Amino acid sequence: MKKLSIARCGWVFGLSLMTAWVGVVAQSVAAQVEDPASPAESAAFAETEPPPSELPPSELPPSESADWLNRLLEREVEPLPSIEVADGQGFFKAKVPAKLIEPVTLVDGARHLMLDFGAGPENLAECYVYSDDLDLAGSLLSFSDGVFEAIETQYGEVELKAVLDVTAGALEGSPYLGMDWLYRCNTQNGPVAGQAKHLIASKNRRAVYCQSSSVGYSKAFFGVFQSLVETLEYGEPLPQPHYQEISVASLGEHVLGVSHQAHRIDADGDVEIVEKLSMLVPKADGQTFQAEDSVSMEHSTVQGDLIGQVEVEAADGQMVSHLNLGRFENGAWAVKGAFRAKNYDTILSKAPVLRSSYGRRLDFQSFFPKAKIDEILSREVWMPDVDPVRISETKISILASQPKGASVKIETGPVSLSGLADPTFSLVFVTVPVGAAQMILRQVFKQGDVFHPLGSAAEAASPSAKAKSPSQDAAETAPDGESSGS
Repeated sequence: MKKLSIARCGWVFGLSLMTAWVGVVAQSVAAQVEDPASPAESAAFAETEPPPSELPPSELPPSESADWLNRLLEREVEPLPSIEVADGQGFFKAKVPAKLIEPVTLVDGARHLMLDFGAGPENLAECYVYSDDLDLAGSLLSFSDGVFEAIETQYGEVELKAVLDVTAGALEGSPYLGMDWLYRCNTQNGPVAGQAKHLIASKNRRAVYCQSSSVGYSKAFFGVFQSLVETLEYGEPLPQPHYQEISVASLGEHVLGVSHQAHRIDADGDVEIVEKLSMLVPKADGQTFQAEDSVSMEHSTVQGDLIGQVEVEAADGQMVSHLNLGRFENGAWAVKGAFRAKNYDTILSKAPVLRSSYGRRLDFQSFFPKAKIDEILSREVWMPDVDPVRISETKISILASQPKGASVKIETGPVSLSGLADPTFSLVFVTVPVGAAQMILRQVFKQGDVFHPLGSAAEAASPSAKAKSPSQDAAETAPDGESSGS
């Protein structure tokens, strides 16, 4: 069997993990979670004084009116001229519209930057460039907890907190996820309010994270993060994917997370397909979230036959599943690993030649031009959430068709979803019923040629959807992304 490994993988998403995704989100719907920062919560924050910060607190005078907090949240500064920043050891270089307060240092294995983006020394951005990838959702919650712990140590108990916004999208070919918190801290001098902003991205299998405890300046802070991610160059770059796509997941007006699919040719000349999902699901208390990070990795022949597959899931940073599907020389498929507190080492009762997700794209490309309405393309797949020790059948039916794509329905076990697919079976828009609501996966970025890897490297990125970025107007140089709170 071909050896498959995922070293320190971030949490990722493929259609094979759709059932788990739907189940987690359904719990959120059943809990009837309210909108972030409800009017009642906003009023509670407005009764406090201006904020502290993990960095030195600003000396802003308290307002006599109840809208002082909104005015602080909306304040901005003009971007500073961009400068080049580097670690001095050849690991990375980038450009940011900010001043570097101190030399880049190595902190806990990551390159640490302290940046002044023009709002003064009390309002800084702190960024980290990592050597490895991170679980986007789980790491974001962990970093948020760390900032709140620091605030409590320095100022006092955080007695109330709420998420102002969850954001997700694409910075060129890098998926990102963000959380923006509003909190109330009980200090010796009385209650004060504050804001904590977090952004994390995956840049070609390495993570970039920024945080700021300043109140307001969201556009300036995001501009620093965006420039850092988009201009980041590594001294020893990893192989670039020849094809990738990024989508944003949402439920109603709530952004849940981001998915990223990347195709590369491995050292054996086979196709490696990695699909990732990072998702933040609000809990019933309205103040906490559950982080769901998942990964699906396949190796496929260039003809589209599956060689092996790995499925991994983590909840709140803790691994809950890690299953490996491999094939013996006699053609039998074997499943080995752990799946939600149960261990498996099983030879599947059925051992067909399975098509990879890349192979199903090839099959759809041949099927689509001649397909009639309601005609079905059926393929066998391995989906642990349907049954970890059996092969399942997936059915793709054409609901409506036009030359540039088709409206399709995809059914695998209990999972049924509808979407718009282009002729390469890239799903540009997907809806999944979750109770009375609709969960949506909207593609915001696509780059490369999935069927011609050697000829696609020079192709330019082509965003497939434009949406409002966190704290940015779409009329400006906004990335492709979505926000819950705008």
